[in-house]
Amino acid sequence: MTSDDDVDRAVLAYLEAHPSAADTLEGITAWWLEQRRIRYGVEIVSGALERLITAGSVERLRRRDETAPLFRLTLSHDDCSS
Repeated sequence: MTSDDDVDRAVLAYLEAHPSAADTLEGITAWWLEQRRIRYGVEIVSGALERLITAGSVERLRRRDETAPLFRLTLSHDDCSS
């Protein structure tokens, strides 16, 4: 069984290694994590993203065309980790 912290750390580790990355929930699940041979369901990754947003590490970008939002490292993330 995977802990919430494991999922949060996996998403954040990818973003810290690729600070300009931004993708949809499905893209994060399918590409960011599976490339690292980490397999989580969309619901689990969604929970991680919500926790990381609440912590101020990740931000949700709503798009004008109302398609799925993008998630990325918060621009002030360096300030949060200091």
